[in-house]
Amino acid sequence: SYLDEDCMLTDEGTVCMAEQMVLLIATAVTELKRLFFIDSIMDSVKLVVFLYLLTYVGVQANGLTLVMTGVICAFSLPLLYRLQQ
Repeated sequence: SYLDEDCMLTDEGTVCMAEQMVLLIATAVTELKRLFFIDSIMDSVKLVVFLYLLTYVGVQANGLTLVMTGVICAFSLPLLYRLQQ
């Protein structure tokens, strides 16, 4: 049923999507500018705390990467050793 649908993008649809994207980007830039240049102290402090807590997520992701690499090596190295004897 999805193959029979007409999914052509018209000129009006393209212009509408481009306008929405520009509006979204402009809003995001304005909000980031407001947060980084300390328009509101509490919002800027919340952003700094959020970014600080996000470093712990990065540490966990690095730890998981090391664990996965260790598991892959633990199961791959004996096979490689056996094949290359």
